[in-house]
Amino acid sequence: KAYRTSPPRDPAKWARICEKIVAHYIDGWADGFHHKITYWEIWNEPEYGKDLYPDVPQMFDGCPEEYFRLYEITSKHLKSVFGDRIKVGGYAAMDVKPVLDPDYHSENVKYKYLGEFMNAFFAHVKKTGAPLDFFSWHSYREAAKTVPTAYGFREYLDGLGFIKTESHLNEWNPVHDLRGTARHSAQVAAIMLGMQKAPIDLLTLYDARLCGSVYAALFDPYTLKPFHAYYALVAFDRLYKLKTEVFCECDTEGLYAVAASDGKKRALMISNVSDHSQPLEIEGADLSGASWHVIDQQRLLSWSPEVKTIEKNGVVLVEF
Repeated sequence: KAYRTSPPRDPAKWARICEKIVAHYIDGWADGFHHKITYWEIWNEPEYGKDLYPDVPQMFDGCPEEYFRLYEITSKHLKSVFGDRIKVGGYAAMDVKPVLDPDYHSENVKYKYLGEFMNAFFAHVKKTGAPLDFFSWHSYREAAKTVPTAYGFREYLDGLGFIKTESHLNEWNPVHDLRGTARHSAQVAAIMLGMQKAPIDLLTLYDARLCGSVYAALFDPYTLKPFHAYYALVAFDRLYKLKTEVFCECDTEGLYAVAASDGKKRALMISNVSDHSQPLEIEGADLSGASWHVIDQQRLLSWSPEVKTIEKNGVVLVEF
């Protein structure tokens, strides 16, 4: 059963309520806080509503026009009150693929509807001048499909004139039903590495809960120990702490790689999501004193001798 999915009867009143929620968290209103929360998303997956699933409207029990109007009123009100101190957007789309490929599941009425909903939303935003600082979308596909989608969707936004609108992939989790496996961690790593170079402004894994849901990617709810994917994030953090991405080019399909440096220390992270093991040859770096760590089905970012072959569904971190 879905709860709290009905559109508000008075959108203007709802917008004022949202204003006070924002003020509570960033301005201390009503014994609140002064958190530096920049992004405020209006609703979640509103296309996942009664037009798509009449029996159980999962996310929005209203018609598209009701959501468009709600977004328009709320976004304008919040920006009028808080200005550039916050960024507003939406709508956490279930899928953006239908607008990038008209033939994508063309036989599927539901996917066709997703594309129609999205095109109509952008048309309404342009017509009404509603602010759209960012557009958020979701993907539960592997890296080979998710990373190219980021490039295609950026072109789609720019083509509509939303050049300054940020693109947020704020729900993603590849092969989530395989959590706790090397394949899952390799895919998580591949998406982070691929998106580092892609035209994406924010990337948010769903999710880090400690529970039995297959979407809870990082921790085993029974043992409380980290899953494999947790260590993919730890490895990427080693790059992040070095602050600056440096040139790195990979010429093998199915391998994703990113390198970083702080001027003294350097690190390289590689994920193999191809369907077989790959010989690993790294050129242009002195690895004589390098430290190697591996994530695979048996190892969780464990120390390793120099890696000559990166296994299928393996992740390698080299620090030098």
